[in-house]
Amino acid sequence: MTDSRDDNKKDNVIYLSSAPDNRAYQHYYLKGISSLDKGRLTTAIDSINKALKLNPENWELRLQLVQLLFDDKQYDLARNHLKYLRRKFDGLYIISTYSLGQIYNIIEKYGKAIRCYKQCLKKLSEGFKDEIGSIDEVDVRRELAVSYYNAGRYNKAAFQLLEKIFSRGVLDEKPNIGDVVLLINIIIQSNRKGDSQEEIDKEAINMSLDLLRQKTKENANDHLFHLNLGKFYEIYLNSPSMALHEYRKAYNLSPHDAEVIYNYGRSLQLNGQKQESYDLLYRNRNVLKDKVDHSILIALTAIEVNCLDEAREILERILQEDPQNLEAIIGMGDLEYRSHNYDKAMEYLGKAKKLEANNSRTIFLLGLVYLQKKEDISKAIKQLGLACRLDPENSRYYLHYGDALSQNGQNREAKDAWRKAAELDDQLKESVRARFKRLKNSG
Repeated sequence: MTDSRDDNKKDNVIYLSSAPDNRAYQHYYLKGISSLDKGRLTTAIDSINKALKLNPENWELRLQLVQLLFDDKQYDLARNHLKYLRRKFDGLYIISTYSLGQIYNIIEKYGKAIRCYKQCLKKLSEGFKDEIGSIDEVDVRRELAVSYYNAGRYNKAAFQLLEKIFSRGVLDEKPNIGDVVLLINIIIQSNRKGDSQEEIDKEAINMSLDLLRQKTKENANDHLFHLNLGKFYEIYLNSPSMALHEYRKAYNLSPHDAEVIYNYGRSLQLNGQKQESYDLLYRNRNVLKDKVDHSILIALTAIEVNCLDEAREILERILQEDPQNLEAIIGMGDLEYRSHNYDKAMEYLGKAKKLEANNSRTIFLLGLVYLQKKEDISKAIKQLGLACRLDPENSRYYLHYGDALSQNGQNREAKDAWRKAAELDDQLKESVRARFKRLKNSG
């Protein structure tokens, strides 16, 4: 192509200048390519930049420079070049704006990222065809969903995924496990934030669940589908047993995958299979050691099966590297409580409470410690009652809250708490019956 323009051509066609026929340009360009092949990113950027100055209208070379700057985390310079391309070449508007949105997400300017993707959608809705043609509406909506997610606007993120992508059957043509993972994270975060799942279109979520089931069946040998279906069952359907079934399939397909082992082990524990959970996690401790939350799960599972020395070793190592790690501090409080070192337990739990005042597990463990100190029974009742209010679905909290009330002679309230525990967890029914019997015999 040349610099000459045909007036009859559409405005969004890209016009290129021919590469200058001189040795300097060829030298810098070839040096840049050679440096890139050798992994010398800084030299490559410098050489391509020099070549571009000799041929500033070469949009392909400028896009190549943007990618190099992106790889080198020089986001401000990359952004400047993208703005130039968008301004200079109408036919590069979508790819330039789309890439700007990616940069804004990286530098945490989520509002600007959202605006970029909305601008792309507007152009696409007007029938604008990007000259490169590599970006379509689904690509844009995926990035828009990520931007909303990053900005904490979970319902809008879910809308983009469920209403604008899933409902169109796009995944029927090209399943994208990333969409499902993002949706799962949206539901997790919306729950933590306190948004109700009803605000995220329930019908659309159920539709996406059906789609994930279908894709899991079609991709039965892909552990990622089973892993994420398990997460969906656990988070959205609140069905630990169904989740465990899928996690077990994922583990059988990929027994050395750290995330699979982590979720399978955690699910075993949630389903009451504590020893099996510990055996699995401890056996794979070297696979799990790279992530702190994985190591913490091993320690907490070790506490549950009374392997306190192993738990102490892991938790102390974590706290040596990160003295403010809340989960490790709470874990040490639990460990010291089970070791009957109540003063040490109070020390750790007091530290945890300073870091997060309303952590239900911290408050529950404080209640248990007070319960062991008979003179502090009123404090135990207060802390355990607060733990129940903070986490009203935790059966164990109600069970011990009832114990504290019973010790204080508040038998009617104790029975109510025990009934609630049995209602939340069928596995506690026998334990609750034993408490009712004991209370009756003592009366």
